Amino acid sequence: VSRVVIVCFGIFMGLFSIALNAMGLNLGWVYLFMGVVIGSAVIPLWNMMTWDKASGKGAIIAAWSGLVLALIGWLVGAQIQSGSISVSTL
Repeated sequence: VSRVVIVCFGIFMGLFSIALNAMGLNLGWVYLFMGVVIGSAVIPLWNMMTWDKASGKGAIIAAWSGLVLALIGWLVGAQIQSGSISVSTL
């Protein structure tokens, strides 16, 4: 079963990379997007693991609101710096 999963994962990732390339998204864009999406959850999760008074519900709310604010900041930054929001300005 594990070999089948590895082959399927490889085929999926190959097709996914072809689709991203066709859209004009390079690896730098993907890494930047991952940083924006994942980075907003780091501090809430760190607080949940190290602070006794932090709750799981608070960490989830903070992570999701951080994601929304990070995406808004990314789009607003592209608008201010380039005057428009497109794949090339993100």
